[in-house]
Amino acid sequence: YKFVTKFNLPYSFLFMSDNSNITFQFLMKNQLGTKIKDAIINKSKYFKIINNQIKPKSKEYANIGLYYSNHKISTTGSETMDLIIKETLNDNTNDIFIYNIPIEKELYPNLVLKQYRLKQIVKRIFEV
Repeated sequence: YKFVTKFNLPYSFLFMSDNSNITFQFLMKNQLGTKIKDAIINKSKYFKIINNQIKPKSKEYANIGLYYSNHKISTTGSETMDLIIKETLNDNTNDIFIYNIPIEKELYPNLVLKQYRLKQIVKRIFEV
């Protein structure tokens, strides 16, 4: 993928990943998890939420998956991509949830640099 940089590397792994089945997965108890839960409750034909877990409504073999698409770089340099949840049964597909995610370019390099700084401190303390 030609737009990969050291600043968006983790996001590129997400973007390049295939559709991941989320049947029987538990939803996080945060704002995004609540939005996904509401979308499944209100828009899904084949899935329901029971005790914060995604479960099939019937014994038909339907699939519900999560993937990322529409990576965009604006003229100002900001980047976004869409998180999409789609369900399928035979040839019928239904987009349940689309959420635009801003890419925080500084997050990954800062985490890496923090780990490096901590390792250097530990080395200095325990050097003999």
